Amino acid sequence: MSVVLVFIVFLVVLIWLRKRNSNQKIKVTKGFVGESMVKGILKNLPDDYYAMHDLILEKNQGSTQIDHVVVSKYGVFVIETKNYIGKIYGNDDRDSWTQIILTDVTYEKKWWKTYTYVTKNKFYNPVRQNLGHVYEIKKILKECSYLPYLPVISIVVFSDNADISGVKSNNHVINMRDLIETIMNYDKVYLPEGYAYRVIDLISLKMTDVQ
Repeated sequence: MSVVLVFIVFLVVLIWLRKRNSNQKIKVTKGFVGESMVKGILKNLPDDYYAMHDLILEKNQGSTQIDHVVVSKYGVFVIETKNYIGKIYGNDDRDSWTQIILTDVTYEKKWWKTYTYVTKNKFYNPVRQNLGHVYEIKKILKECSYLPYLPVISIVVFSDNADISGVKSNNHVINMRDLIETIMNYDKVYLPEGYAYRVIDLISLKMTDVQ
């Protein structure tokens, strides 16, 4: 292999690595922004709702990260945030969901003409992802005799810029604007006053700083 060919291969690999790292940074930033927005929304809940954020829980093998958990006398709400835009397609059974973004682009030399650029991305089924988080919370609650019957509700929340009309799910898949209403629609009391703190303590005991 000639020196020139080796150099070309090196450049191609370097460009690919930089692009991959850049995409990862963008995903991390978007995720952080989305979680921060949901954190702000949850502050509008009444005082008897208690929100926990960015939890890392110990598992039998490794750990799992949960964006938000809201504890109340009406149940425990496990929230997965997806700060995506565009049209979202998916259902409970698919391994992956699809994000489609349509962008109008103007021709460089013919500014009066435009065309539609279609971007399609696949991402892991967030309902399935969050049901895994729900399972971990339920395992924790089973350790206490009076908590196994406390409902644990899965909520996947997308940004308000996402069109989720293409999603078919038996679980909550909503936009951020509907988050408070979705939580407060649960009004059957399962815990006596003050017992929510015991749930928080149980969950906190399983938290770790290592992911």
